[in-house]
Amino acid sequence: FVVYYVLPYSIVFTNLSLFLNILNYILLGLITGCAFLATLLQPSFEKVFLWLFLGWVPARWFSDKNLLILIKKNLSSHRDRNRKTALMFTLVLAYVIFAGAMFRLQTNSLQQDIKYTTGAVISAVSISSQHALERNQLENFINQQMQKEQTNIKSYAFITYSLGTYNREIRYCYVSNLGSYFPKRVIVYGIDRSYFDTFYDEYYRPAEIDSNFYPYKYIKNDTTKPDVCDSLYRDAGQAKLPIEKYKFNIPNNIISNSKPPVESDQFRSTEDVYSNYIDVIISESMRSATYLEVTKPIEFLVQLKNIASLRPSIWLAKARAMVIKLPGFFYSSYSATAYKSPLLMSYDNFAQILNESHRIYELDQKSHQIPDDQIKNYPIEPMNQRLLIRLNNNATSDDRIDIINGLRNYITGDQTYIFDTEDLMTTTDIAVNLLLLLFNIVALVASILCFFSLWMSFNANVNENAREFAVLRAIGVNSGQVIRVFIYEALSVVFAAAIQGIAIGIFISITLTLQSSLFTEMPFNFTFPWTLFATVLSASILTAFLGSYFPASKLRDKQIAQALRAGG
Repeated sequence: FVVYYVLPYSIVFTNLSLFLNILNYILLGLITGCAFLATLLQPSFEKVFLWLFLGWVPARWFSDKNLLILIKKNLSSHRDRNRKTALMFTLVLAYVIFAGAMFRLQTNSLQQDIKYTTGAVISAVSISSQHALERNQLENFINQQMQKEQTNIKSYAFITYSLGTYNREIRYCYVSNLGSYFPKRVIVYGIDRSYFDTFYDEYYRPAEIDSNFYPYKYIKNDTTKPDVCDSLYRDAGQAKLPIEKYKFNIPNNIISNSKPPVESDQFRSTEDVYSNYIDVIISESMRSATYLEVTKPIEFLVQLKNIASLRPSIWLAKARAMVIKLPGFFYSSYSATAYKSPLLMSYDNFAQILNESHRIYELDQKSHQIPDDQIKNYPIEPMNQRLLIRLNNNATSDDRIDIINGLRNYITGDQTYIFDTEDLMTTTDIAVNLLLLLFNIVALVASILCFFSLWMSFNANVNENAREFAVLRAIGVNSGQVIRVFIYEALSVVFAAAIQGIAIGIFISITLTLQSSLFTEMPFNFTFPWTLFATVLSASILTAFLGSYFPASKLRDKQIAQALRAGG
């Protein structure tokens, strides 16, 4: 009922809190169900751990091996009572490990998102186009720093505002195949040639690369990560699609009603469109959304505003690469994300589109006899919104602060922010460590509660087997061996339950994180919670030892005759 009715209800009515609560209850139910199923494997695990404690050691080296058969009999006779204790251990440890491991995995995911969003170690972002980054001043400062003998700056790159953000002549941009099938709106940016040298390259995932320009420059000599941004500049205008390898004639303008096409200076000619194309990097989501590929031409439309004609400025584009993930921009392979996905190009192509758009706008205004002094002059030079800086791996916090303070000297607007990604990561780690400490405390409290359960269980076991062990003592078994029989039994039960609980918690947390990574398409990094694991395992061993030692020690203090009468 919940899955088929309540869950769709929460999605349809966007009740996020109800949706998350249902997922939490499903996860808790899944952990509980796995814990109950684990009780079926409990006897087998107990035998395995008992063998690890005693079975593999020769009897001549370790006299306690002679107790193996007796401990197996105890495990069998005490199974019903021990099963309840083991189930409690399994449930508690599964919940604690799941919460700790899940929190650690989600924290890693959060840190990945921070690095993916900021793009580089240091990033400066201007929110308002009225306070764009002053490239010349910032570039001079960075170059001066890079010329120092002990510089920490490896590379830097600028990124423009999106096309149309500050140039009001441009309304929207679209891409589609040449048949104009399902055009999708895109957000166009210009990027520096050194962009791929600057970002966090571990989050760069190309899907398809133009094979005509191999060998590419590779990032860190990784042949799976070609620097296609460098190719946008180095091989600009040289792309040849498969269709162009054969004799190819530029098509004539389409005419209607047998009237010849009217030539106008306002729009580019068909020959110009096909001859002067632009190289771009597009999202992998365009493959299924508009059926685009690296080997196919792309129709790139720039819709202008404030002009009488609604006809867009048409460009031919060729994809140098289709990417799944690229730091600093939101890319994905899912077709639902194709709308407003980023489209990247070189600064030269970006400026070319700006100039052409401004030319069309001026011609339109003059055709309506608007005086020159009333024609708005929008910026036609690329304006920089972001600056990314990559530092050496050994750069310290003080080094980053010095660079950030130096950048602030050339930033005038109050709507420009500088982010120290490594500092954000450090702040996140502090909060994570405090919460993990809380999980460790919870694990200790849970172990204390399990101790009392184990103590009561083994107290009943001791009372039940008092007569039997009195007989064993009468035939020569010493009191220390009697106590160790209960300790070995407790360790076998607790170890088996602990390992199953830890395995269940880790398995469920990994499953959920993998499911999340399936949608975010971020790399999966599993960090095992070793501190929490050590805390839980140590507490379990201590609980097993003390919970069995104290009840069993009562047999040691009794005379054999008293134990026989008590057992009878």
